[in-house]
Amino acid sequence: MTKAEVILWMHLRSLREIGYNFRRQHPIGPYISDFAIHAGKLIVEVDGETHGTAEEIAHDQRRDAYLQSKGWRVLRIPNIAIYEDIDYALEVILSHLPLPPRSQRARSHLPRKRGRTRCARGDSSPLFGRLLETVWFARDQLGGLVGTCVR
Repeated sequence: MTKAEVILWMHLRSLREIGYNFRRQHPIGPYISDFAIHAGKLIVEVDGETHGTAEEIAHDQRRDAYLQSKGWRVLRIPNIAIYEDIDYALEVILSHLPLPPRSQRARSHLPRKRGRTRCARGDSSPLFGRLLETVWFARDQLGGLVGTCVR
């Protein structure tokens, strides 16, 4: 795994506490995704500089088309986004996922509705806790966010 993938994986693993079970290096057909979660059938790919060449762009398009044909959505996040603003990168990822079951949410240390801001257990970042609360509150108010994966 690249340094950016390691950083993202540390954060994605902490989401298990609230019901999101990401898998890393998950095989799907002939491809191996950086990260995948079956809830919402979402693949998260961390793209470095090499993904900017014409050859790599064409390869990524073929790969994405195959994965989409199997019902997966592909979200590509550049390395720089992870290095410079991991909280925003996580917000983007969470906006593409359904809410975890209420039983999982109830076990977490996050508020279910508007109110106090607390971090997920084991997370020392108050910003990360506010981020999750904001995403959940917005989803509760809007009946669930619907987004499309961006490239």
